[in-house]
Amino acid sequence: MLGSTHFQVDEYSRKRTEEISEAVSESIKKVVAETQVQQQQLLADANLRTASMFRNFRFFVRKKQMIGLLFRH
Repeated sequence: MLGSTHFQVDEYSRKRTEEISEAVSESIKKVVAETQVQQQQLLADANLRTASMFRNFRFFVRKKQMIGLLFRH
Protein backbone atom coordinates (compact mmCIF):
# COMPACT_ATOMS: atom_id res chain seq x y z
CA MET A 1 0.00 0.00 0.00
CA LEU A 2 2.86 2.37 0.76
CA GLY A 3 4.30 1.67 -2.71
CA SER A 4 0.94 2.59 -4.25
CA THR A 5 0.87 5.88 -2.34
CA HIS A 6 4.40 6.72 -3.47
CA PHE A 7 3.42 5.93 -7.04
CA GLN A 8 0.38 8.21 -6.79
CA VAL A 9 2.47 11.03 -5.32
CA ASP A 10 5.14 10.56 -7.99
CA GLU A 11 2.52 10.51 -10.74
CA TYR A 12 0.83 13.64 -9.37
CA SER A 13 4.19 15.41 -9.08
CA ARG A 14 5.14 14.47 -12.65
CA LYS A 15 1.82 15.70 -14.07
CA ARG A 16 1.96 18.90 -12.04
CA THR A 17 5.54 19.55 -13.15
CA GLU A 18 4.49 19.11 -16.80
CA GLU A 19 1.56 21.51 -16.32
CA ILE A 20 3.80 24.12 -14.74
CA SER A 21 6.45 23.68 -17.44
CA GLU A 22 3.85 24.13 -20.17
CA ALA A 23 2.43 27.23 -18.49
CA VAL A 24 5.90 28.75 -18.10
CA SER A 25 6.75 27.90 -21.69
CA GLU A 26 3.59 29.61 -22.95
CA SER A 27 4.32 32.66 -20.81
CA ILE A 28 7.83 32.87 -22.23
CA LYS A 29 6.51 32.57 -25.80
CA LYS A 30 4.05 35.38 -25.11
CA VAL A 31 6.75 37.66 -23.68
CA VAL A 32 9.06 36.93 -26.62
CA ALA A 33 6.30 37.69 -29.13
CA GLU A 34 5.38 40.94 -27.37
CA THR A 35 9.04 41.95 -27.21
CA GLN A 36 9.46 41.31 -30.94
CA VAL A 37 6.45 43.50 -31.71
CA GLN A 38 7.84 46.27 -29.50
CA GLN A 39 11.25 45.99 -31.16
CA GLN A 40 9.66 46.26 -34.61
CA GLN A 41 7.71 49.34 -33.50
CA LEU A 42 10.84 50.95 -32.06
CA LEU A 43 12.79 50.23 -35.24
CA ALA A 44 10.03 51.69 -37.40
CA ASP A 45 9.94 54.80 -35.21
CA ALA A 46 13.74 55.13 -35.35
CA ASN A 47 13.64 54.83 -39.14
CA LEU A 48 11.00 57.56 -39.37
CA ARG A 49 12.98 59.84 -37.09
CA THR A 50 16.16 59.22 -39.06
CA ALA A 51 14.43 60.01 -42.34
CA SER A 52 13.02 63.20 -40.85
CA MET A 53 16.42 64.27 -39.53
CA PHE A 54 17.99 63.58 -42.93
CA ARG A 55 15.34 65.68 -44.70
CA ASN A 56 15.88 68.53 -42.23
CA PHE A 57 19.65 68.33 -42.68
CA ARG A 58 19.34 68.27 -46.47
CA PHE A 59 17.05 71.32 -46.32
CA PHE A 60 19.54 73.12 -44.05
CA VAL A 61 22.45 72.37 -46.40
CA ARG A 62 20.51 73.56 -49.46
CA LYS A 63 19.49 76.71 -47.62
CA LYS A 64 23.13 77.42 -46.73
CA GLN A 65 24.15 76.78 -50.34
CA MET A 66 21.51 79.21 -51.60
CA ILE A 67 22.61 81.88 -49.12
CA GLY A 68 26.20 81.32 -50.20
CA LEU A 69 25.24 81.78 -53.86
CA LEU A 70 23.29 84.96 -53.12
CA PHE A 71 26.17 86.64 -51.32
CA ARG A 72 28.98 85.70 -53.70
CA HIS A 73 30.90 88.59 -55.05
